[in-house]
Amino acid sequence: MKKEIRKSKRVPFKQRIKFGIQKPEDYGACYDLSDYGLGIFTEKAVDVGTTLKIEIQLGDMSIKTEGEVVWTFQDTILGHYRSGIKLTVYPEMLRGIHKKALQTLKQKAS
Repeated sequence: MKKEIRKSKRVPFKQRIKFGIQKPEDYGACYDLSDYGLGIFTEKAVDVGTTLKIEIQLGDMSIKTEGEVVWTFQDTILGHYRSGIKLTVYPEMLRGIHKKALQTLKQKAS
């Protein structure tokens, strides 16, 4: 069995995103959130080591952040790419969302 190396629990976080190297202009989706990063789906490959500027869409507002691609692979069944992003800029609002989601998960488990 593969050893878990994550330092923080992931929580579901399904939001539309825009991302890009210079500015966010390509579309994708976020599927989870942790204390350190995001899991994202994209239509095109992003190389490991690339720094991305990311805009997370939350209704009529957005959260701007950036991070480094630490892993990526193509989901050949669904036809998109999945990537792990280690955030280098972690806005306080995003931390609050993660903390609240963790509390909700703990309440449901008890």
